[in-house]
Amino acid sequence: MRTSRDILFIAPSAYPLGGVASWLDYIVPGLRDRDWNVTLGLVEGRFHDVDAYLDAHPDGQVLRIPCGTGTPEGRVRQLLRAVRNVRPHIVVAVNIVDVAPAIERIRVTSEWSPRLAISLHAVQADLIGSVQRCEGVIDAVVCTNRLTCDLVAKLTSVVPCRIHYAPCGVNVNKVTPKERRASDGILKIAYVGRLERAQKRIEDIGAIAAELDRRGIDYELVIAGGGPDEEWLRVRLSDATSCARVRFLGALASVDLPEQVYSRADALLIMSPCETGPIVAWEAMANGVAVVTSAYIGSGLEGSLEPGENCLMFPVGDAAAAAECLERLRDQELRRRLLQGGFNLVARRYSMTVSIENWSATLEKITAKAPLSPPSPLLAHMMRMPSAGRLDRLFGTQVGETIRELLGFKYDHCEPGGEWPHTRHCSALAEEAFWQLAMSIDRNSRRPVDSDAAQRVIAIPRS
Repeated sequence: MRTSRDILFIAPSAYPLGGVASWLDYIVPGLRDRDWNVTLGLVEGRFHDVDAYLDAHPDGQVLRIPCGTGTPEGRVRQLLRAVRNVRPHIVVAVNIVDVAPAIERIRVTSEWSPRLAISLHAVQADLIGSVQRCEGVIDAVVCTNRLTCDLVAKLTSVVPCRIHYAPCGVNVNKVTPKERRASDGILKIAYVGRLERAQKRIEDIGAIAAELDRRGIDYELVIAGGGPDEEWLRVRLSDATSCARVRFLGALASVDLPEQVYSRADALLIMSPCETGPIVAWEAMANGVAVVTSAYIGSGLEGSLEPGENCLMFPVGDAAAAAECLERLRDQELRRRLLQGGFNLVARRYSMTVSIENWSATLEKITAKAPLSPPSPLLAHMMRMPSAGRLDRLFGTQVGETIRELLGFKYDHCEPGGEWPHTRHCSALAEEAFWQLAMSIDRNSRRPVDSDAAQRVIAIPRS
């Protein structure tokens, strides 16, 4: 029998070593321990290998959701079947845009409907645009960053009582700052994350390394991660790699980072123009590693990073200021203060325990509110699936899709985002206007960074 504690999470399986996968790895069992009956729905396809995902993140209560014919209508039909099979009280969608029209269709055609919660893990105009487009169907938006909460409130009609804040958490292990090894004179720096220029500014690694060389600082840099610009970065850093100043470790699972990276690092380097955490910062702090980070969009309103107390901070794109922050870590008293402050921050706000408790309380609030009414015919028309080819143009979307299913026709997509899109809608604001608004909100709450260049314009992240 369906109960108010039956939850279905629907998420991609394309990136088993990504941040969302690491979050699901603890949030799903953590909620089960708090008496929520959680089913993890993983979408399948050519680029979404559920078996590979489960090898990295085993789970015994998984529902596989195929992409069907690969058309928008085909994906919605498969999601409909999955939701009706589980009949949950709440559906939590994570980066799967077609969940909203599937729930909308249930509400139009059935007396029963689950509540729909959207979990936002990034500050992106298109993701918030998708919320705006489907706001008449969404019962709750759960954000991992306070800036995202504010942007959803300003750019959509979702009422504030349906916008929730629940940041991600990390394992607060038994390693404390006092137990860290003594430095051997070589500054050991780590970069952990996706290797991408647009969202992570990995091109700054070369400039920062050159600044450290110019200052005569002995250092070693390890890079853990993979992504579309990995080969570009390897070529750019080939000289430093050949003399063992830089080492590439490849993509690592979260469980391997403490031993292979954090236990051997003095500093974690973050260069991103925008982040909702990042979770790697909290992981480093929990493992006694000092965080040297850009003053990224998302760090101001969040109010967790305090330059000189739990991190060192530099303006986005300022390689000289970043190198200066790294050089300051020679000061042992400063390092001790940063390590203790970082560890205290994570234990107080960003532990797995705190994250699970926040999510459990949020689900209780969602359960307590009445679900939204079935959408109007106008909204149903707006959310109708687009035509996917000649069959749809000849017979209409519904009949065309049924013919595809009967004949076994399938679309072969070229990348994960085409197979299972994260988003399909634009923001109410143009991209540049969106980032200007985000920067304006975030800067009003930002503490001064550790550089005279703090007033420089932050680069706008572009995909």
